[in-house]
Amino acid sequence: FLKHSEYFKQSSSKTREYLLPKGTAENKKVSDIIKYEILVVEPDDDLATAADLMSKNNISGVPVVVIRNNKLDGIVTKADVVKAFSQVVTHSKLLENYKTFR
Repeated sequence: FLKHSEYFKQSSSKTREYLLPKGTAENKKVSDIIKYEILVVEPDDDLATAADLMSKNNISGVPVVVIRNNKLDGIVTKADVVKAFSQVVTHSKLLENYKTFR
């Protein structure tokens, strides 16, 4: 049994064979395998909405779409969510700052 990295070292032309094993329909379209319910968030949705959508649907990213003109604005990923939440000030720090400015 070869690791996939070793498999590709043998021949770069085997990529298609690796991704589409024999017996797989070679003319299969993306539309044949996608879910029909497209999950999206809008630019004004809060980050928790995107995080909840990804968590509940076991996906690693969600398109950000401007609904009024049906235009892709970007993609928010789990890594984006983790990075954003890691920069949020803790509740105790907020209380400390509040007491300082009061």
